Amino acid sequence: LKLQFLYLIGCRVALRATARHRGLAAARCLCLWGKTTMRGSDAVPAAAAAATSPSAAGASYCCGVVQGMTLAPGESKSVSFVLSWHFPNRQLIDGANKWTDRLPLNIGNRYGVWYSDAKAVATALRGNLSYLLAATRAYRDAVYGSTIPENFVMSAAGRASIVGSTSMWWSRDGIILGWEGNHCCPLNCSHVYGYGVLLERLFPEVAKDMLFSWFSRTYDPATGVTMRYGHNGFAIDGALACVIKAYLAVQQADGDVSWLPSIWENVKGQIEIMFTRWDVDGDGCIRDWQQNTYDTAMHGANTFIGSYYVTALRAASKMAELMKDADFAKQCADRAALASASYEKICWKEEYGYYVADVTAKDCAHSYGPGCFIDQLCASGLSFACGLGYMFNAEHETSARLAIAKNNTVQCPPFHDLQKHMFPGDTGTTTCTYPHGKLGKGMIYDTLVSIGWTYPVIAGLLHDKRIDEATYMNDIIRQRQDGRNRSPWNEPECDTHYTRMFSGWGLYDQACGMRYDATQKAVGFEPRFNSENFNCFVAMEGGWGTFTQAAGPAFNSGTVTLKSLHGTCSVKTLGVYSFTKPDACTADLDGAAVAATLTDVPGLGMTVGLGDGVAVKQGSTLTVRLRTSVARHVDASQPCCGSQGCC
Repeated sequence: LKLQFLYLIGCRVALRATARHRGLAAARCLCLWGKTTMRGSDAVPAAAAAATSPSAAGASYCCGVVQGMTLAPGESKSVSFVLSWHFPNRQLIDGANKWTDRLPLNIGNRYGVWYSDAKAVATALRGNLSYLLAATRAYRDAVYGSTIPENFVMSAAGRASIVGSTSMWWSRDGIILGWEGNHCCPLNCSHVYGYGVLLERLFPEVAKDMLFSWFSRTYDPATGVTMRYGHNGFAIDGALACVIKAYLAVQQADGDVSWLPSIWENVKGQIEIMFTRWDVDGDGCIRDWQQNTYDTAMHGANTFIGSYYVTALRAASKMAELMKDADFAKQCADRAALASASYEKICWKEEYGYYVADVTAKDCAHSYGPGCFIDQLCASGLSFACGLGYMFNAEHETSARLAIAKNNTVQCPPFHDLQKHMFPGDTGTTTCTYPHGKLGKGMIYDTLVSIGWTYPVIAGLLHDKRIDEATYMNDIIRQRQDGRNRSPWNEPECDTHYTRMFSGWGLYDQACGMRYDATQKAVGFEPRFNSENFNCFVAMEGGWGTFTQAAGPAFNSGTVTLKSLHGTCSVKTLGVYSFTKPDACTADLDGAAVAATLTDVPGLGMTVGLGDGVAVKQGSTLTVRLRTSVARHVDASQPCCGSQGCC
């Protein structure tokens, strides 16, 4: 049996595709197929084929790659085709051309440096295909094979698709650039990318380059981080978010603190600008007009910007410690404590159960005022990812998130969202509602439903251990993006593949109860789901793999493992925060004993110390066994029941 397989490369005949053109394209496809079904002496080997002349202006060829084969009776074969491309001349167009004062008009693509043409790309892929397939499938199985509920995994890991979309690109000179969404609102917008934690966790070198742009390539000494790669001035939420994200990038992938010095001068400079320009009333609160991601400026003390400020101060303090700047570290820590207390006192509304903005009818323009605002604790996703904890009163923060879940849940109809992303029958979480009245006109975007604003609220609820509310808020997102009306991989806001949705990875972090700091080689977990028999993906500096946890009755004993699937995962302390009763442990690396001690760390929980540290190389597994070594009876007059560690 002789067969021929045709892989069509392109079916569009003209640049402007009309119904007529599509019909013509289909006809030419049939014609092309006819030309491939040649037999005998009519067939021309590819190596001997004559070169094809360029297509006519305004049109492109319909072409294909053909592979023939002969099958004996009962025989089977497979054919693999590689679709590769090579466009080295990317242009700054579609609104991005004004950035030619900082970037070349022909900005190119990074792969143009590595590959001469599409054939070179295909050849490289063929040579590395086995490795790439194995690594990709190992990552997929580790992430999606977790015991975290499927909808949470999808909300978190599905956002990695944005990196491969047209929303982001890598220039010929090695600069990471991006729109807010696909061809929407250039370039590297600080207050949109500022929400995310996915790049720092999964692609830290990408995150570092963007931070280098914010704090070096385009930094303005007068105001600090610029909003859009050196243009459009200053957005206070975006600038403060960049400070926090710098610390997250250090924690994830700068264990030896070799990268932080490249941006530290301006990270510190941004905080000093906050001290001299914004925080001027002596109580740690910012009250002047605060330009932000809602395309307006708010006045007065509010925990939307306040949450960023408190978290940025804490992050700056931690980075100052790493840079051996003790005085600045103390200054930032002291100011963070003052700001946290002041915002709590001014903005918490006990009778409402949430935080409000401190404005009056005279200065309430663009403010949420007494409204229930989805971003009233905006920086919580970043704060928890950095292990910096609650920004204000812990019980009040939980109450505020529960108020958002209650007051801001809307159904269509009767509700209609600003950007028309909701269809009849959909449920969503809107930006702001006014259960206790509105000052002035309220917020400009109060009926906008953005998944990127919702994810930090859900991450906070997971941190709070309010599992039912977190699950419901996330499930209504996945119901809208279930593939029937909208793609699971493409969550829109101003445009498609919107980058604010990088905040979704915070759900994975908090579902795992994960804390990680490469500078301390410390990683820990307190799973929110299936903690008795848990497994998840974990990304660390130098490698990634899986963490598993199996617990005995009442968590009095158990076994945890850390396995590297790629690279080397170095760990010095391993937090096992679900466990409260064990008082002894043993550890081994692939069966070889490792020195281990168990300590109950105040504010964290049980932590296993591993001496000078263990390097878990690819394919290796670190195993820690926890046990209760001494029986502890509450009532000594009663006989032991015989269950190990039950008392």
